Parts: sequence; structure tokens; C-alpha cells
Amino acid sequence: MQGFVLVRLGVFGVPGLTEIWRTVAVISAGVSLLLVLFWHHWLIVGVLIDTGVLVSLLWINWPSAELLSS
Repeated sequence: MQGFVLVRLGVFGVPGLTEIWRTVAVISAGVSLLLVLFWHHWLIVGVLIDTGVLVSLLWINWPSAELLSS
């Protein structure tokens, strides 16, 4: 959870986090996916959100580098 707070701060432009927020988001979502080890049907929402974060950052490459540099 702390990782996602750092991601939010990086997205909002906190110095030092603006360069690494994507990496922190991927690591946080990956660690959060460890929820499947303690599976309960209530955890499906968290797994779907983590999967969405990973797909959007790794596969779709969102946001684009041009958007971040402007």
C-alpha cells in the first residue's frame, strides 16, 4: 500500500519520485498480486486492479514518454 502512495506522489510531481513512479507501480502491483497465495473470493477486485496496473504500464506502455516529458 505504501508503494501506491509513492506512485501517487510521483504522478503529482514530487521531486525524486517523478522519474521512478512507473517502476514503483509495477513492483507494488506485483507484490500485491501475492494475494493469490491467500485466496478468498473477496480479493478478486484487488487482483483485477493490480492486473490492470501491470497491463497498462507494461503492455500498453501508458503513459507515453512524450506525455511525461512535456
